[in-house]
Amino acid sequence: MKSIHILCSALLCMALTVPSVEAEASNPGSYSVFIGHRFFRPFAQELSIYSEAAGFTGRTQSIASSGRASKAPERFWENASKGDEIQAILDSGDIEPASTTHDVVVVGAGSAGLYAAKTLNEYGYDVLIIEATDRIGGRVKSASLGDIRVDLGAEEHYRATGDNPVWPAVRDAYGESIYVSPYLGITAFSMDGSINTCWRTSSALHPCRDDSDVATYDGFSNWYWVPNQHLDANSSLAEDVADKYGIDVSHRAYHLYDNGFAGGSYATNLDQLGARSLALQSNQWDLSNSTLTLGDKDLGYADILETLWWDDVVANSDLLLSSPVVSIDTSGDDVVVTDLNGATHVARQVIVTVSIGVLQSEMIDFIPDLPEATVAAYKGIGMDMGMKVPMRFSSAWWETEGEAMAWLVTEGLAGACWVPSDYKVASSSHILMCYPMGDNGTALNDIAVAAGGAAAGDAAIIDAILADLDRTFPQALGQASVNYVEGIVQNWGADPYTLGVYSYPKIGTYTTASDSRRRDLQYPVADGRVFFAGEGTHTTHPSTVPGALHEGERAARAIHAINTATPNPPTCGQGCFSFDIDADENLEADALTDGLLVIRHLFGFLGESLISGAISNDATRQDAAEITRYLNDAESELDIDGDGEADALTDGLLLIRYLFGFSGDALISGAVSENAERASAEQIEAYIRQRIPVI
Repeated sequence: MKSIHILCSALLCMALTVPSVEAEASNPGSYSVFIGHRFFRPFAQELSIYSEAAGFTGRTQSIASSGRASKAPERFWENASKGDEIQAILDSGDIEPASTTHDVVVVGAGSAGLYAAKTLNEYGYDVLIIEATDRIGGRVKSASLGDIRVDLGAEEHYRATGDNPVWPAVRDAYGESIYVSPYLGITAFSMDGSINTCWRTSSALHPCRDDSDVATYDGFSNWYWVPNQHLDANSSLAEDVADKYGIDVSHRAYHLYDNGFAGGSYATNLDQLGARSLALQSNQWDLSNSTLTLGDKDLGYADILETLWWDDVVANSDLLLSSPVVSIDTSGDDVVVTDLNGATHVARQVIVTVSIGVLQSEMIDFIPDLPEATVAAYKGIGMDMGMKVPMRFSSAWWETEGEAMAWLVTEGLAGACWVPSDYKVASSSHILMCYPMGDNGTALNDIAVAAGGAAAGDAAIIDAILADLDRTFPQALGQASVNYVEGIVQNWGADPYTLGVYSYPKIGTYTTASDSRRRDLQYPVADGRVFFAGEGTHTTHPSTVPGALHEGERAARAIHAINTATPNPPTCGQGCFSFDIDADENLEADALTDGLLVIRHLFGFLGESLISGAISNDATRQDAAEITRYLNDAESELDIDGDGEADALTDGLLLIRYLFGFSGDALISGAVSENAERASAEQIEAYIRQRIPVI
């Protein structure tokens, strides 16, 4: 069976086949598909002549071309007849996944991964970002509900303290007035099965100031973060709370600590937090203590990051979506990253920015195995189930005290809730955001699974939260369900490529202020070729967007420091490298070895398909990965016609013709770019001649 490779550019899409090693035994031939403007049709028709000279035997091809407005390759799929024509061609054989080579591969297109790519781009590296899902942004995700943008992931913003890069960037782009204070209004706590739900206002039916257990909870905030109050490294915060206040899971106020504090701040349960770990982490917190949020109802966190940075990062990097990474192999000289589609991606280094939950699932196979210290590091950091559930209502039915509600802690599955529509300027919507974490998230996920998952599962989650809210306010019993209009469920714990909300300090995450599993995970492995970065690896402000950004930047800078010290600089502009075109290093440049290797490389071939039948017996450079690395480093010198790009159908063709002995017009005919600096046969011959090894 034939197999097809597809390559695309702005003017031409081309599908190329490379017979596999097994396939060559049956000699099925190869198949090329050219898709593009009809201007290129004559060139495509004549390629068979050159492909035979390059060693491609038994080759057939198809051409789909058009002109004028339909010339862009993507337009072909909008044209029913052309789309059907191309699909029929593709259906005639197996489509092999593409393979790539880059300086650095970044695994994960969340905040850490994208900021790492941004930093590497600024250094001049050629970067590939591989993302498992169909979108960028990771756990920063915004959506529309009612007349506002709601944040389904990270929402809180911090001021400049702690070298937070978001604050000055947003302030400069949008003005400081875009920031507003979140949580406007007063706080409510459900108590005693909601019979005595209290509000922090003296005029309430049940003022919280009259509840002694709420007063005890208020003192908790001055105690939990002090390390010398939590000397037992093996005690959970739930155990310390029980010892200090006599409050355990059976106590009427336990949910304030569990849903309100542990769930609302750390996305887990009180018994999962390491008491000393949390105190050590909190004691070195270096972002601002106060938080802000975006007041513009038409902007979410994801929207501003895309505008500020991510659009440029994507434009300056290669990006693969819907491509979960399944293995990272460092057993050879290069890092080889393989995705679920079967494509392989070769690089010098890789930055892994997947969540702590994904690392703990071990869905990525590291070859060889990661060091025990690295495994212990990611297993020693907490990550729990949880979700964000914004719901739109026809009225603010919860305002039973005649004031806005800033914060609500329930005794049931809703957990903690707030009202983002109150701080979105000029919003007329009534939106309540609930934050069920830890056990609540697990219970709701179980309800969703029992309902069949997908839309039915989301509906079941919302029904369960509404049932909790229906009984929370004595003056508004049943009003949540009556006023409900629509909602969104963002179930981060069940998402296969996050497997949790964000990291938290469990027992043993921190042993001292300077010794933590977060710090351990920062250390590169595989001789400085594999780096880990994300909110979970930051030691002083983890679980935040600034923490993720800083960690992505840290890993990128570490890579650059290693490469410039070796030296092993990134691929740079024309003239950076001096090399012999003798790619297999047998001290002789030959069309059917070196020429074939170069043109295959420029077509994107890797592994056995690159070197099969193209290596001299006496070559000292025979490994495919070594040849790929050699040619990748020399890419700027392979730009033979000087148009700023090394291309198979111009530069590769010029080289193989020269090595076959072509000269004059026969050398350059149809093989020089319109933008070439070296356009004459004499210039081309001189350029190649200077790079031919002298024996």
